[in-house]
Parts: sequence; C-alpha cells; structure tokens
Amino acid sequence: MERAGIVSHLCQTDHESFLDGIGRFVLEETPEIEVTPGVTHYTPERHAMALDDLVEGFLRQHELIADYVARLSDEQLGRRAHIALFKDSPVGEYPTLAEWVQGISDFHLQAHLEELRARR
Repeated sequence: MERAGIVSHLCQTDHESFLDGIGRFVLEETPEIEVTPGVTHYTPERHAMALDDLVEGFLRQHELIADYVARLSDEQLGRRAHIALFKDSPVGEYPTLAEWVQGISDFHLQAHLEELRARR
C-alpha cells in the first residue's frame, strides 16, 4: 500500500471515524463495533489530495480524539463494547474504552507509523 493509502486508512471515512466509535462506547450500552481490517478508504477524492493534506486531516482527527478522551471519567473509560474481531486477542471481544483507545494508539497506529517510516 502506498503512503497516501496508509494515511487515508488512518483517517477512516467522513461518515465514520475512530472518534465516532469512541463516542459510541459512551452513548450506547455495549455497542457493536464493526472492524474490517485492510480497508483504506482511499477514494478518488483522497487520491487527488496532497499527502500533506491527508496528514493534516489525520492529525486533526487524533487531536480531537485526545481532547475527547482526556475529558472522560474513569467510569466512561471503563464502558465496554463488543468487537467480534478481537475475540482471540489479548483484550478479548468486550474491551473497555480505555483498552480500545490504547489499542488504537499503541498497536494499530504504531504499526502503520512504522510502515510509513519504512517507505520513506
């Protein structure tokens, strides 16, 4: 996958982002979070964008996530969702919001950042 495709994947879509999923943990009782690995969301519109613009969108989204999560209570961070894809993972298929956010940053995001560094 090319660099812009990786960044596009990290941005998710205009209709659903990581922040939307995080909000569902707080607003819904054990929401069902669908995760489909490998989807890049690399639309023709994003293909036409400069890589810097894609990166700016990614950074803006993750700043919003950090601001939102920083305001949550311990009770909210302890809320759970069902993520079937995680059934055989260390966190299991009912991770807390704190585990989900940590997984996004420590594993998912880091893996893609390493992939981007390797493609320099």
